[in-house]
Amino acid sequence: MRPLRPATTAVAVVALAAGLTGVAVAAARAPQPVLAPLPASGAVPTADSVTTGLGAPSTSAALGGDLVGEVLDVPSGAVLWSRAPQTPVLVASTQKLLVSAAALDVLGPAHTEVTTLRTTGKISGGVLAGDLYLRGDGDVLLSATTSSGWPAVAGLDELAAALRAKGVRRVQGSVVGDGSFFLGAATAPGWKSTYVTEGSVAPVSGLEVDRGAMPGVAARSEDPTLQAAADLVSALARHGIAVTGTAREGTTPAGTTVLASATGPTLDVGVQEMLQDSDNDAAESFGRQLALATGGQPTFAGAAAAITAQLRKDGLPLAGLSLADASGLSREDRVPPAVLADVLREAATTKPAWRPILEGLPVAAFSGTLTGRDLGPAGTAAAGVVRAKTGNIAGVTAVAGTVVDRSGRQLAFVFVTNDAQGLAPSEAALDALAAALVPL
Repeated sequence: MRPLRPATTAVAVVALAAGLTGVAVAAARAPQPVLAPLPASGAVPTADSVTTGLGAPSTSAALGGDLVGEVLDVPSGAVLWSRAPQTPVLVASTQKLLVSAAALDVLGPAHTEVTTLRTTGKISGGVLAGDLYLRGDGDVLLSATTSSGWPAVAGLDELAAALRAKGVRRVQGSVVGDGSFFLGAATAPGWKSTYVTEGSVAPVSGLEVDRGAMPGVAARSEDPTLQAAADLVSALARHGIAVTGTAREGTTPAGTTVLASATGPTLDVGVQEMLQDSDNDAAESFGRQLALATGGQPTFAGAAAAITAQLRKDGLPLAGLSLADASGLSREDRVPPAVLADVLREAATTKPAWRPILEGLPVAAFSGTLTGRDLGPAGTAAAGVVRAKTGNIAGVTAVAGTVVDRSGRQLAFVFVTNDAQGLAPSEAALDALAAALVPL
């Protein structure tokens, strides 16, 4: 979420634009909040009222008779409604709440990932004599060109321009993509074999450009590291630098010199982007970064172990939790819905470092994966009020988020079915459950 500029800046800009030089601008009043603060002690809904409100939507045939979940009063932590919340189930992409929390704890909101250009060669007369290594450290938001939207990301054009500024006009060698910062298998146990060709995720690599997306096709690149090297050759050409060799994969040798670097967005911004767009590549990268920071291996298993260990250190009850990946794509993942509810509540109360999680939740009918989903009949109060992470894989539909009810009380909710009777009907059924919390 982009920060709002203070009202004082707007006043000054207006005065200057109007040519009011020499005119004293009155001292700006303290900026007024866009929304009124939540009441300190709004009425807590009763468990009976929540049960009644969720009664009809919870019986939808689209849920297949398999609804589980929990509703909490955020300020007190009181459980207002529950249905098997400790049962380990598939929760699909709502699982991204877990890697978000653990990574923010360990890496910190200001953590960044850096992509570098390196060489063992020398520059003389505009010629770099030797191979040029493109070394990634997991910035999957790295762009093939430049950043023009939100979040502002690092781009290969930035690296190419820096090399040009050093006087390089020709690379007498190859461009070598190095994704070896991450280890192990590129796809997780339990991933559907068509996830890459469908465009859900790229094979995990320490070097990816645009998440392995390829222009004009839905599928992700089968080899994002090689694609990144090829994209750098194109970026160099745009900046007047010829490459005599080929684009290939390899490992950066010891003793290289760093010629240029590009720093990606901070983790707090990356988490918000990941939750808004349900970015599977970012989730897997954050999990591996977390594993490295805690002394583990940057693999699927290492990331799963690091997420679990950190959440346990945070005091969350994790009985039944079993992870095979960080993104929630694997059918081997199992998460009790109560764990997701606890993360949401802690983010809103005792864990300021987790605040980007709340800021990144899509808003009903307005943003991210909830764009176009009113969460109830059109025009209801749920639009703009319900904020939630969505999730779906075959047969699984989930939603986890927060809502402010009629009295101004903030509630956290998690609703999941592992027997979804069609994606659109099951999403509509879970939307109706979330919407039912607004008028309580």
